[in-house]
Amino acid sequence: MALLLECTEIKKLWPAYNKALKRFEPKFGLYEYEARNGYRYLAVGKVAKHQRCIEMFHSLHDAVIILRRLAEKFDIDYRFCKYGTKDNQVFHACDATCLPPAYEHNNKIGKALESYLDNRPSFAIVDIGRWADEKSCIWVENGHFYGMGYVPGDVGFTEPAQVREYVTPYNSNQYIMQLINSYAQKYPGKVMRQKVLNEAE
Repeated sequence: MALLLECTEIKKLWPAYNKALKRFEPKFGLYEYEARNGYRYLAVGKVAKHQRCIEMFHSLHDAVIILRRLAEKFDIDYRFCKYGTKDNQVFHACDATCLPPAYEHNNKIGKALESYLDNRPSFAIVDIGRWADEKSCIWVENGHFYGMGYVPGDVGFTEPAQVREYVTPYNSNQYIMQLINSYAQKYPGKVMRQKVLNEAE
């Protein structure tokens, strides 16, 4: 939790002489947009300050892999997947005829994004607190750090999502999630995982 707090403070204050964590700024994002022709597109591009993306990635390679997996899984025409490489742009420039029906195609894009967002993990980490009668807790929601805090030692959780009520919200980033995921893998007994909806069914 100390490392997470340090990271959030550095991001907030941006100190001139602390350069280490600045290298972990995500550079690429997965975007979705609708063109004038009424077709929805999935695209990978550089992260812009005032553009909202579906997910951020440290490398172009990681972002493109996710995009291609979604296209394959949901049978999305690759002409509607943009990822900025020269070969990809040539591919899209070819054979602009015989497009799928817009409604059918847009429905596939919607299902792909819904599946991706719904399957990002939500879980809690419950650990020792600052004192013997206290617990510390971290809540991750849909694959992103939501917040952290402390609860009295006699508070019990029957569902992971109950932790959410006790934490202070913080901004998430890729480096913070690397720290959390690494800790969760090292200490699985401290993790309470939220069931994904389709798994629960």
